[in-house]
Amino acid sequence: MKNLIKSILRESYFNSNKLYNKSYVDSVTKNADRNIKRIVNNLEVIKCKDKDNNTSDCVRIPEVVFVYINGRY
Repeated sequence: MKNLIKSILRESYFNSNKLYNKSYVDSVTKNADRNIKRIVNNLEVIKCKDKDNNTSDCVRIPEVVFVYINGRY
């Protein structure tokens, strides 16, 4: 139970250095208002590798997009 609480708390706080998969961010913001979409479309794309060594496009998101993704916007 203690580990579950730690993982929930870790995800509920914004980390500006965390990388998010670009396709995930695009999919969760596809119904967002134009201001959020504009921010997402202008994010710098960074190549990254997942735990299985697969290359994908990632982005660092600003706090406003993080808040939107977590449903508190």
